[in-house]
Amino acid sequence: MSDIVLVQPHIAMLDELLDRSTLPISLLAAASVVAQDHQVVLFDQRTTRDWEGELRAAVRSGPTCVGITAMTGVQITGALAASAVVKEEDPEIPVVWGGPHPTLDPEGTVSHPLVDVAVVGDGEYTLEDLVNALETGRPLSSVKGIVYAEGDAVHVNPRRPHTDLDDIPDPPFHLVDIEKYIIRRRNRRCISLCTSRGCPYQCTYCFSPVECNGRWRGMSAPRALDLVTSAVERFNLGFVWFAEQNAFVDRRRMLDICQGFVDRGLDILWEAEAHVTGMSRFTDDELALVARAGMADVVIGVETGSQRIADSIRKGLRIDTVVPFNRRIARYSFHPRYCFMTAFPGETEEELADTVRLMHTLLDENPRASTTALNPVIPYPNSTYLAEAKRHGLVPPDSLEGWARYDAYAVLQDGLDHSFPWVTPERAALLRRLYMLSSFTDDKLDFIGDPVIRILYRLYRPIARKRFFNLNTDLMGAEEMAYRLGYDAKCS
Repeated sequence: MSDIVLVQPHIAMLDELLDRSTLPISLLAAASVVAQDHQVVLFDQRTTRDWEGELRAAVRSGPTCVGITAMTGVQITGALAASAVVKEEDPEIPVVWGGPHPTLDPEGTVSHPLVDVAVVGDGEYTLEDLVNALETGRPLSSVKGIVYAEGDAVHVNPRRPHTDLDDIPDPPFHLVDIEKYIIRRRNRRCISLCTSRGCPYQCTYCFSPVECNGRWRGMSAPRALDLVTSAVERFNLGFVWFAEQNAFVDRRRMLDICQGFVDRGLDILWEAEAHVTGMSRFTDDELALVARAGMADVVIGVETGSQRIADSIRKGLRIDTVVPFNRRIARYSFHPRYCFMTAFPGETEEELADTVRLMHTLLDENPRASTTALNPVIPYPNSTYLAEAKRHGLVPPDSLEGWARYDAYAVLQDGLDHSFPWVTPERAALLRRLYMLSSFTDDKLDFIGDPVIRILYRLYRPIARKRFFNLNTDLMGAEEMAYRLGYDAKCS
């Protein structure tokens, strides 16, 4: 018998394209405290062939609760499927949701008949407290950091203070078969780790200002170094993917970590995320240290080529600094990957063209640079951007099933004009085609596992690249090819 059952949902098309699934670090983090004195079992819909049968058997053993993580978008579909299995087997077992979506919309989450409790924010000590309350019969009103349903009533408890990340135990890797999650990056063994949370920037479209109240927290440099060193040595890693929102907030901490990698002789490469403004504060010598310490890839959100739009989404970025920044870092060995979005309310043809031109300039002036596909911006629950979208006529979903259709790929499938009132059918067709073309603008082969897709990619890339940067979107044949292959989902 297991005291606690945890479930990692599918991530739809992304699961089918990756050679291996990424490590369920959110669930491992949530279990890090409670697993020290409870039996915990983790089922992953992406890697467990008969997850439903195994979950049913685990529920029949009578666990204290079943915990499920969920991001806004298609992952909700898998989370609901797991919740339904639990309630079919034993309606009395509490189903607890955590992660970004329940944090953003906890009351809406527990209003669903398949969900009993939503964990808001950090889950490590909240889950432990919740489990203890359920085991001892202590009232749920005493558990900070949860929202829960009792009959038709929804109860909102006070939030739990943010956790000092140095106080959290290492992830309980024993809950998973780590070899199922070893992905290849730069032909090296890689897993994802997390040493910081949150972001100080107030981007209106992001979940971080809601989830983290505009606050960034990081492990101390020694603690982060020990976590990375332990994982590298234990799992024979050559690459670490830091699954964090902004690794470059605390300049001194980042430099201490990089110097620690060098001093410890860690033969690793790694990827992190950054903001142009924050990373620009690093001197040339400091960036050289970052490169020497093994940073191979850095993901940087630019989002738009329009200063008006950047200001409207509170990006905290001067667009005219992006090109000089890109030129400056071109001398270093790491590869910047710039993120861009479109379908903003009021975005003009010229502003869209500015974004495409900026993408072209960044790729043209830095041979190591790449970009993500040109994704539609998605309004998260209770975000500032959602309020802006509602002023432009958006009627947000009123159910978990509705929010399950709110990610870039699902919205493109449904039609942007269907999802967003300010997008005309003609504009929706244009943006869908630009999304497809932008998937071919640079060398994304590091993220493609299927050899057939690699061949087709190489054949079509020069044509698509030219059409994208010339804003020539007459590509119906290529669009159908890419959609059938599902390749575009991996480029988002």
